[in-house]
Amino acid sequence: MHRSNSGIRRRGTAIALAALWCVLARGVGAAEPAEIRQAAARAAGYLRGGFSNSTGGNGYRGLAAYALLKAGADKDSPEIQKAIRGIQEAIKDGEYVPAAVHHLYEAGVCAMLLAEAPGEIEDGAEHPYVAELEAISKYILKWQLSNGGWDYPPGHLRGNTKGDTSVTQYAMLGLWAAERAGVEVPSTSWQHAIEWHVANQEADGGFAYVPGTKNGFGKGASTLNMTVNAIGSTYIALLHLTPGSVPELKNPKVANVEPEPAPKDTRKFGILEKVDLDKLPSERKKENAPRGRVPPGTDQLLSRAYGWLVNHFVADSDATWFRAYYYYSLERMGSLANLNRIGDDDWFDVCADFLLQTQQKNGSWKLSTHPGDDRIDTAFAMLFLTRSTAKILKRTIAPDPIGGGLLSGGRGGLDGSKDGGAKKPLGPLDELLATLDSAGDLELADVQEQFVEKVQIGDRNELIRQTELLLRYRLHVNPEIRRTAIWALGRTDDLSLGRYLIDAFDDPDLSVVVEARNALCWLSRRPNGFGEAGNPLEALPPDASEDQVAAAVTAWRVELLKKWGNWYLKSRPYADRGDEFEAQLLEKLAAAS
Repeated sequence: MHRSNSGIRRRGTAIALAALWCVLARGVGAAEPAEIRQAAARAAGYLRGGFSNSTGGNGYRGLAAYALLKAGADKDSPEIQKAIRGIQEAIKDGEYVPAAVHHLYEAGVCAMLLAEAPGEIEDGAEHPYVAELEAISKYILKWQLSNGGWDYPPGHLRGNTKGDTSVTQYAMLGLWAAERAGVEVPSTSWQHAIEWHVANQEADGGFAYVPGTKNGFGKGASTLNMTVNAIGSTYIALLHLTPGSVPELKNPKVANVEPEPAPKDTRKFGILEKVDLDKLPSERKKENAPRGRVPPGTDQLLSRAYGWLVNHFVADSDATWFRAYYYYSLERMGSLANLNRIGDDDWFDVCADFLLQTQQKNGSWKLSTHPGDDRIDTAFAMLFLTRSTAKILKRTIAPDPIGGGLLSGGRGGLDGSKDGGAKKPLGPLDELLATLDSAGDLELADVQEQFVEKVQIGDRNELIRQTELLLRYRLHVNPEIRRTAIWALGRTDDLSLGRYLIDAFDDPDLSVVVEARNALCWLSRRPNGFGEAGNPLEALPPDASEDQVAAAVTAWRVELLKKWGNWYLKSRPYADRGDEFEAQLLEKLAAAS
């Protein structure tokens, strides 16, 4: 894979040298889903351990709890409940009273945690923390400046009454969280927030930490962190002003990348293009009619800021203090803009590589020079790796059919019960397979993870010797064990076993069918298959009916059978041709025509 971005800017530092060595040692390539999951699990263990420390206040605990929640921790876990109780104690007689200096950072983080903590809520039911979120939103709105931005409190070094790009970002995150829980935020607040960004964009198109001053990192110049923040904040406001149609950032033509063809009659905004968010999964099921006026200059703001970002993007932010929060900001911006690449870089790929290389042995990250503890860096890294904003927007992240599958396509995140400690040593494949059936003292997800790692780094002949057991497990009553067996059969590189993968297209569990298709992609060395969707539900709207879902799944199964069935008839070993399976497959293909 071509990479124009090394992901390392400050090569003179010890951390950059370590990262460079890791790149050379492991080779350049996309971070494997299993690696990301393991890194998140270790980080979760580290964050849980920090909850025994009472220092840091609601901001620290809220951020750590939010990262754990987005990684899949149970909402009733002690850590998350402790953070929620701390927020509730900060609300007295309906008034939210945060810490004095970092008041809006704390308000934003606390609102995000409360909004997501209950999980799915039935239609028509009131959010259980709506009262708390209303108090927090009132506090945030009270502090919005007349020019539309937000700042530190008066008397603080940077409390200059003109606005701070970073503080503004977290105020808007808090308001967005409150609205997701049903709290009404005036459309004028979103309008004024965009107006602040339009008025404070630098001449080069980027954004400074504290516009119009020399305060903060960058001393008044555009920085990577703040430009990403400004783009993301503008998108948050647009989600509320025009929920049915917001600009999508389009990459300009860059070297080594063939630009995507633009649909006719839609390119009206230079590198910006209007897209219909009805076609994208979203938590907002309200009417998509515009709710407010979009300030003049918004499109130009995004276009110029994105142009600056393309020219300056690197995987290792040049900031020093709170350097890691760049990653959460970047993930949020990329998800809101539905953006896969920045220039010729896959932004998630290169940054995930960098984070995997720089994680500490104890599961934490220490990337910044701020005097606080490294829970902040660890939480921000986790929010990036778990694609936290994409989950809010219900954006489907398609797994790489060659590199991923088992650990990226179905099970999801963490269950909140692991301590993130040292991994158990990898046992023989036959023992790991036997453990799948009973699990013993290991959770099924852990056995799957160890099994995948063993196959990836082990001897293929050891896997082939387990074929008989894998064939039995593909019929197991537990669909997760069936998926594991299907995944492994595809990695044997034995073409004659493709028949069992095609048989799995009839499996009643959709995740098993997805795994069978991915396994055939691996076996055939066709990363994208024959152009079929990797998941039949990806293109459906969020409010699709049961009949629509059933029809999409049925049509997809038929497409898989036709494309992969015909491929297998042409490609299978000659010794297997003319057998009973071939006759059955021909009958199925005839019936599907």
